[in-house]
Amino acid sequence: MNIKKIIIICAVIVSFLGLVHSNAHGSLPANFPTVTTHIYDANVIADGYTFLAVAAEVEGIGYYVMIVDNDGNILWYKEANDDEIYDFKVLPNGHLHYAAFIEPHSWTGGGDVVHVILDENFNEVEVIEAGNGYVAEGHDFQMLPNGHALLIGYYMSEVDMSQIVDGGHPGAIVSGAIVQELDGNKDNRNVVFQWRTWDYYPFEGNISSTRAVINAFHFNVINQDFDGQLFTSGIRKLNRQTGEIIYNLGGSENEFTFVGPGADYSHIGGHGFHRLANGNVMNYDNGSRKGSSSQVHEYAIDEPNKIATHVWTYKPVPSVPAWHRGNAKRLPNGNTFIGWGGASANFRPIPTCTEVSPDDRKVFEIYFDHPDVESYRAFRFPYPPSSQAIEDIESEVAAGNTYVFDDTGVAIEVIDLTGDVSNEVKVTREPYAPVYPEFADKAPRVLQVRVKVA
Repeated sequence: MNIKKIIIICAVIVSFLGLVHSNAHGSLPANFPTVTTHIYDANVIADGYTFLAVAAEVEGIGYYVMIVDNDGNILWYKEANDDEIYDFKVLPNGHLHYAAFIEPHSWTGGGDVVHVILDENFNEVEVIEAGNGYVAEGHDFQMLPNGHALLIGYYMSEVDMSQIVDGGHPGAIVSGAIVQELDGNKDNRNVVFQWRTWDYYPFEGNISSTRAVINAFHFNVINQDFDGQLFTSGIRKLNRQTGEIIYNLGGSENEFTFVGPGADYSHIGGHGFHRLANGNVMNYDNGSRKGSSSQVHEYAIDEPNKIATHVWTYKPVPSVPAWHRGNAKRLPNGNTFIGWGGASANFRPIPTCTEVSPDDRKVFEIYFDHPDVESYRAFRFPYPPSSQAIEDIESEVAAGNTYVFDDTGVAIEVIDLTGDVSNEVKVTREPYAPVYPEFADKAPRVLQVRVKVA
């Protein structure tokens, strides 16, 4: 059979039975951080499971990544050797990621990490490190649908700050942040884009500290915008071809006018910023150490005119003063899933995650049973990838006909056919990118979809 205008990508199919590690608290390790779930409206909760990663040092509690169902059953877990884990999530290709700490930072939050990639059967298939002699940092990591990876890190420069500020240390160690894009070669990933803060900012005018070690930049975010450019902390939008800063949104370098009831440039920052499918942007706004509540904000962004229009804010009642870590994601059914991060001791306990409906109703929530345990972020994902498959079958396919496979987005025109006329063609579509795609030339931008024809 000759088929035109179709890309065939092999998909890995796994049974959900292989995902169950334990579903009863009594069978979990003694140092496991158990959870309690609260279902407020089962009819409105989005599909999928909650993904958590323990990122707080608590006596008697181990560092775990885990997948939790809505009833609080632990479907799968893995313990780290001896340190924190950040950012456990499903990647666009259906694999899993977490950032395993090598060493925490003493001069800022987070730490040096390697990015661990697991396949759909929870086997480790890759460990991704930063390139060009740098070390990756744990706050964020993204795998793009074309197989490339985005990561962040820090580098330290010795600077005679006595020449820049009164009383400055003559041998100060000043941090800078890096952004890297690595290619899709899993056996030897190469840096194809690199951006460093001190290549675009002068020391003079940007540092006033007299300390011996200066935390000049703190990066929490890296992701790709719809136009292929990059968002990173600040919030800065970077030109991926030239490295130039396209604009700054929010923070001390804000270039936008904020309009609409309740609009405020201070809403933008924190540990979670990304573009939504509707073209707006969403930001997780951390609370303060003094007890102001964390919130989630949605803004419409007019980039040419640099206007940010307030669309929506979720402020929890009672308040959740989670001053560090956290994230928020819009789910396919319109709900918003919030990972609160962590609060100061006098404001605990707080929920580790909350799912809210578009009309601001809490529909689901998880608390760690130990109030001091924190997950750096929290996510809801359908899993495994095979559970999202759409299939359609056409029988007795004949030459000269075109067959449309409902809901898969695939049509096949049969030009010629040899063999038995008693046949069938099955098309399976999953909302995931191909696993480790290869391209003869420069990697293009790739849609997050995987199709199998059999």
